[in-house]
Amino acid sequence: MVLGVTAVTVVASVTSYALSNSTIDALEVVVNRNNNDLQLTRISFEEYLLIPNKSQTGRASQYTVKRDRDNPTLSIWPIPENSTDVLKIERISQLQDVNKSAGQNADLPKRFLPPLTCGLSYYMAMKRPNVAPEKIAMLKANYEELLLRSLEEDKERASIFFRPKIRTI
Repeated sequence: MVLGVTAVTVVASVTSYALSNSTIDALEVVVNRNNNDLQLTRISFEEYLLIPNKSQTGRASQYTVKRDRDNPTLSIWPIPENSTDVLKIERISQLQDVNKSAGQNADLPKRFLPPLTCGLSYYMAMKRPNVAPEKIAMLKANYEELLLRSLEEDKERASIFFRPKIRTI
């Protein structure tokens, strides 16, 4: 999976936008108007369906993602009243396949290349006959250590605050 940001210019009175077929999900969406960013709140698709007046116009404040078979659809509410706002979407996208070309690298950050090659050798050793169990155990330990080290580099370094959302009925 690869993180990336894509920009979509809204169209007045349009509620849904098809994302590229390589998109897996949208993590964060902000709407930009006059160089000011406003974070949109993610709601479930069920919550979106329960909005009584989907034709209400204004500056978008909520979004939902419907993950279809081929590509996800991002729906926003209220619908835009102009065609100048820009949605900035932080998205997760699929990794690109690697072909047989010797000049092509795997579509992942460089820090994950050692775990990729080590993990590949570990899984191949499990499939091949006559590979000593000690060798497989050593490959597995090496793979897990390299993967853990690479994942540690991806940890968020900023403070995280949790704020419960309390609703009254």
